[in-house]
Amino acid sequence: MIFYCRRKMMSWVGSCSVQDLCESGIEEVPKEYIQPARNEFASLGCDGEGINIPVIDYAKLQAADAEEVSKFVDACKEWGFFQLANHGIPEDLVIKTQQVAKQFFYLPSQEKQEYFVATNQLDAVAIGYSRISFLNEESPQDWGDTLVIDVDANTEIDTWPKKPEAFREIILQYSKEITSLGTQLLNITTLSLGLPEQYVENNFGEVGLLLSANFYPRCPQPDLVLGLSTHSDPQFLTLLFQDVEGLHVLRDDRWTLVKPRHNHFVVNVGDQTEILSNGKYKSSLHRVTVNNERDRLSIAAFLRPPLHAVVGPAPCLIDDSHPTQYSSVKYGEFYSSAYGSLGKRNLESHKV
Repeated sequence: MIFYCRRKMMSWVGSCSVQDLCESGIEEVPKEYIQPARNEFASLGCDGEGINIPVIDYAKLQAADAEEVSKFVDACKEWGFFQLANHGIPEDLVIKTQQVAKQFFYLPSQEKQEYFVATNQLDAVAIGYSRISFLNEESPQDWGDTLVIDVDANTEIDTWPKKPEAFREIILQYSKEITSLGTQLLNITTLSLGLPEQYVENNFGEVGLLLSANFYPRCPQPDLVLGLSTHSDPQFLTLLFQDVEGLHVLRDDRWTLVKPRHNHFVVNVGDQTEILSNGKYKSSLHRVTVNNERDRLSIAAFLRPPLHAVVGPAPCLIDDSHPTQYSSVKYGEFYSSAYGSLGKRNLESHKV
């Protein structure tokens, strides 16, 4: 559920967004968006109902209910994905966050252009609006636009979009809530591995948050494109809200549709958690498809280590029966090399 913004020293003027492209009334998809390899990782088979995606009750998980903890561990090992119920974030806040994000994308193009960011510095405040660009320029482009906000302690809120009027207030409140939930969920993850509750913070530093809103306009030829190319997420955990179906997770060589559930978050294991768990928990390949009837919005929160942190398998998870699966890696370098890396190739390059 991650994207990589193309941040280059270039002007947004003259390069329209996917949304602008759609609103121009095109009837055929431009060739640079056509995905000849969209099924490289699986057959066309798809579980349309998505009924097998595990659902975890967060209240029970917090209470250390044995059955729910067992379901959580199985979900992390077998799927790398689950839907989270009873998460405790007020539903009206989630709705308001969805509304202000969508209102931003419906602003006139010239007003959104102000927030285009041209930087290739990993430690820069990554606030920006652009087309989704997961792969390099020579690869087929993804069908969507994105707004990304780096929500760290030193982020200057006055650089966030001014419109819609309530954007900053609501996004700040949502960020605090989702960071708290994500951090607690990460602590539960380490506990389930037999590690101390605050293992991540004590060993790698304070967990950061990257917040993104992805907007996938309706497409005249949806079967030719992908909203987001097949990939795994490089962070620890991702918590996603989606309003329209389109997210697929790969399992057993089949794409399973993750249908939106009322007031549920979709949670997925990231590459750093797979490394930390020495391969016990799996980050899963996923992708986004689009449709020709409705625009789709997703809001993703990525829990990540500091860029300078070096993440490796927890020593207590390594023994004669469980040899080291991954080399330690500096997160900033791992994140940077994830750009343009289709599938899990970036993670696989660090296998021992």
